[in-house]
Amino acid sequence: MKIYRKLSSSRAKITVFDFQKDIMDPKRDLRREIEESYGPKGMGICLVSNIPDFVQKRSQLLWQAELLGQLPKERRARLERPDVHYQVGWSCGVEQFQGKPDFSKGSFYANPVLDNIAQEVLEQEKAQGISTKAHNIWPSQDLPEFEGLFKGLGSMVHSVGQELCRHLDYYVESNSQAYERGKLQRITGNKSGVVGRLLHYFPQT
Repeated sequence: MKIYRKLSSSRAKITVFDFQKDIMDPKRDLRREIEESYGPKGMGICLVSNIPDFVQKRSQLLWQAELLGQLPKERRARLERPDVHYQVGWSCGVEQFQGKPDFSKGSFYANPVLDNIAQEVLEQEKAQGISTKAHNIWPSQDLPEFEGLFKGLGSMVHSVGQELCRHLDYYVESNSQAYERGKLQRITGNKSGVVGRLLHYFPQT
């Protein structure tokens, strides 16, 4: 019995892995399915289904996103970090759409697995002229539940990605002796580089 299924379209198929039966089973060899997703004929994407508590956590956080979007502009402005190119905290109207500022949505960025970035990482970015990282900033005064819900869902997504990378590493390692063992897990395991983005689309009249 197959424990994965595929979503079909007229042009391509997306492989869907079951979280418990596929991703978390240490005995499962997913190389054939990964080849279908990320090989020469793949779309470069796959889906993971049946993640425990994901639907509930997602619904709770999306409700918080709506509440954040309803806050007065001056309160949301306190969460803006233009000094790091709006890659932390709140942003709206920063992105361009058809040559004009896009005010149809707002974004909130934070690292769900690491609140404070190491000083040496910040100094390294500053020396390279990048400056996209900073300590997290939260709307705790207005939305006390926001931080916990963002971290809960974001950490879950990150951990699932780490488990998927374990299978991806195994696939590449089996096809290349020059590949660094566990490379993807190492890269995605760098907590200072993790970024979660929460989007809220404003009602359009």
